Amino acid sequence: MVPVTPDRGPDGAGGALSFPWPGTVREVPPERLREEPVDLVVLQRPHEAELAERWLGRRPGRDVPAVYVEHNTPAGRLRHAH
Repeated sequence: MVPVTPDRGPDGAGGALSFPWPGTVREVPPERLREEPVDLVVLQRPHEAELAERWLGRRPGRDVPAVYVEHNTPAGRLRHAH
């Protein structure tokens, strides 16, 4: 399940339109997320922990399992440590 807002803004874009999602993916408006059974929250940006808590009524990492996947990876050439 992915959150979707009427404007499909950055915090509620729903399923990406650039590739096909499996049929099991559902778009859910934030106001209905508290009613949904959530097994795991995937966070990609720092402010999403607070946003998920507000939308779900549960704290990610405390009340519901959560993983954080860095969304904005470093740009440019990376150096290897020696």
